Amino acid sequence: MILRILFIIYTLLFFTSCEDSKDKWVNNTILSEKNILAASSINIKSILAKSHLENIENIPYEQQIIFDAFKSSFNSQNLGFDMDSPQKLFTVSQENKFNAAAFLVGDITDKNIFKETIKSYLAADGFSGENPTICFSKKYNVTIGFNSTHFLVGFSLDKNFTIDKINSYFQSKPANSNNQLLSEFLNKTDDYSFYISSSNVVEFINSIKIPFIKSKITDYFNINLLTEDFILDLNFFNGKIVANTLYSSNSSKTNNLSPVDKKYKNFLTNNDSLLSFGFANIPLNKLEKYFNLIIRSSWDLENQQSSLDLSEVFPALDGNMSFSINKALKPLISIDPSRSKMDKNNYSTQNPSSKKRVEDSEYNWDDDDFFQEEEVAENPNISTPYNISLGIKEKQILLDFFHKNNMELKEDELLDINNTFLLYKNDVLHLSNNLQLLESILKNETKPYSKIKESHFVNPVYMELDLEAILMVFFPKNILENIGENQNLSQIFSNIILTSSKDGFHIEIGLKQKDKNALQLFLEAIMENKTLENYL
Repeated sequence: MILRILFIIYTLLFFTSCEDSKDKWVNNTILSEKNILAASSINIKSILAKSHLENIENIPYEQQIIFDAFKSSFNSQNLGFDMDSPQKLFTVSQENKFNAAAFLVGDITDKNIFKETIKSYLAADGFSGENPTICFSKKYNVTIGFNSTHFLVGFSLDKNFTIDKINSYFQSKPANSNNQLLSEFLNKTDDYSFYISSSNVVEFINSIKIPFIKSKITDYFNINLLTEDFILDLNFFNGKIVANTLYSSNSSKTNNLSPVDKKYKNFLTNNDSLLSFGFANIPLNKLEKYFNLIIRSSWDLENQQSSLDLSEVFPALDGNMSFSINKALKPLISIDPSRSKMDKNNYSTQNPSSKKRVEDSEYNWDDDDFFQEEEVAENPNISTPYNISLGIKEKQILLDFFHKNNMELKEDELLDINNTFLLYKNDVLHLSNNLQLLESILKNETKPYSKIKESHFVNPVYMELDLEAILMVFFPKNILENIGENQNLSQIFSNIILTSSKDGFHIEIGLKQKDKNALQLFLEAIMENKTLENYL
């Protein structure tokens, strides 16, 4: 049912429109709604232009004719409503009931043509009343209200609620809202943008009185993550896709974000073969939400994992951190779950000074030890070296935690826990499966990764992922090639860069082909590989 509703709503986006920059009726309608849960905007005019449907190569001639006809029909003159502005959809909750309604709102350019459009495309009938005229589409189970200048298309499980809301919107006076973030969203002209009122969504979910439904929602969605209202926008450019988030103004006042300490640039690797790296300085109130996830995903504690409460370590952190993931290497130690410690003939976990260096050992590596993707896929003993460095502000809390769990973590000494190495040095805790790297940190012999720039330390977060390398290392070649007949994923994407500010995040997804719009590239891949035909 939900999928059907979503399909109907987003199908209707192609037959509706919105904002007139002159009278702001659409904006006022959305701003007047105090129970708004979310809103979205899609700039169909921009998307159609960027898609270059008329220039898509290697598709059948009959499909090209359909595309040309499809594009030419999308104009205000043919449909009777404004197609030049972004189309907007918003969702509102019903007070004191577990119900909501979704509305599409827009401006009419020709009432008679609009009426014929909704008859033809929506099979609307039962027209009654004026200002607004109300009609209903049994085909799509939606209610439509319109006058000579504006319209609303609404859906809800309660038809009467939909009609009441439509009537109220046509009678409402211009809004005087103090929701600055929502106002900013309504003025956006991005390819796609999305707004969510976290407080209203949380209130709506908490109001659910049916335990079964509420438990199903909370099982799949952690509402505790919704602490701030935010905007997400998405734009397609030549050679890249760009996304931005913007949080409510209150967040910038409370987060008190600052750049990460530059010393963390020395904790990545001693070679230039990284698949991914990043730095962050995350406020403790946010870090707490993700701390267990970060640690548990990188620290293989085997059977001890269930008995360790890693949240106890959280008060010891100062929020600074870095991480790096290297190309796959031969294992530095034997990967044997039955061994909790390294062979003491090679290394002492309690006294690093007694370590016996085996120069010609299989545990030493250099740049020649990197594996090809085929070897990684076939050999389970090939590991992917990583390192995570966490800033410590309360040393005693950290040391007490390990002592409590029968592990002695000492400053300037290496500790091995099930083939994960730990080093606490100069108020930083390092976790890695790369023994050589931690030895270098211990001896102050590290050097910064060559690609690190001063600009990486301007904002609180900087992360960079080499998508091509990650796909080649972690996905077998045959899987990548089977995704598409003539293109695989490693030939499309190049990298992802994520940065943050006090107000939100900036994400860039780079593509290999820089001279074409990203949307056009995706459409070409879909058509060339017959992706839709394969799944429909």
